[in-house]
Amino acid sequence: MRRERIANGKSPAINAFGDQLPFDDHAFDAVTAFVTIHHWPDMKKGLLELQRVAREKVIITETLGGNCAVWPIPVPLNCVDGFQEAYYGRPEAFLDEKVRYGQSAWRFIPADRQAAIVKRLEDDLASGEWDRKYGVYRSQPTFT
Repeated sequence: MRRERIANGKSPAINAFGDQLPFDDHAFDAVTAFVTIHHWPDMKKGLLELQRVAREKVIITETLGGNCAVWPIPVPLNCVDGFQEAYYGRPEAFLDEKVRYGQSAWRFIPADRQAAIVKRLEDDLASGEWDRKYGVYRSQPTFT
């Protein structure tokens, strides 16, 4: 995803830890965290960091209290960002090791178990079983 930012003429991503953000207090109009808090060594401290750098509302409400809101963000069927939910209607993507490598959740699964999961998905796709059970996702415009 970082390479795509540069390739698309956007500013580079900043490497930092969620519980030690390198920004001034109230530096941003809004802040959020997507598919990341499971990486933080101290989730509460990370959430408080989000609150510190935000001028107003913070999306994640637990721990923070106060004036917070949660907004669902729909993921489009053709989302190219590469996070796990982006492939809700395109399960074939998970057969590609490069796709799985870009998603941290797969790193929590031992390699032999990953192979079994991928083989089962491959078999279900080949037999049509996946589509019988979940095929509706292939035409669902968004996933929330």
